[in-house]
Amino acid sequence: MRLQELVKALPEAKVAGLREVEITNLAYDSRKVKEQGLFVAVCGHRQDGHGYIQAAVKNGAVAVVLERDDDLLPEAVVRIRVPNSREALSRISACFYGFPASRLSMVGITGTGGKTTTSYLLEAIWQASGARVGVIGTVNCRFAGCVRPSPV
Repeated sequence: MRLQELVKALPEAKVAGLREVEITNLAYDSRKVKEQGLFVAVCGHRQDGHGYIQAAVKNGAVAVVLERDDDLLPEAVVRIRVPNSREALSRISACFYGFPASRLSMVGITGTGGKTTTSYLLEAIWQASGARVGVIGTVNCRFAGCVRPSPV
């Protein structure tokens, strides 16, 4: 996908460099960047992704999303400056993967009691109607006959 298409998801971005570059992968972990990749420098609780920009470029990043300028970036690497790189990552990812959430119907269940029971009941009703159903809950995560423990 061309970078110019991804940047459309970031109207507040300030882009320095060629927007015509082809992007083949996204990463916020510099070790997972591949050739023609876009690296997003996310400020985390323990680490700041800005400290890994050089490693990402070495691994093949041709564009970097960042919150503050990095004077050490080679001129050929496109800089995409944004106010919040974590939010930018979600927008770019949605665009890169064809906005998959737009093809899903989602239901959230809130309250102090009965959420798990309600999710099981709704899952059974929708499955009986022929719908493909996935559930992400505090007990487990279920989809297409696969049950995994909840990561929470």
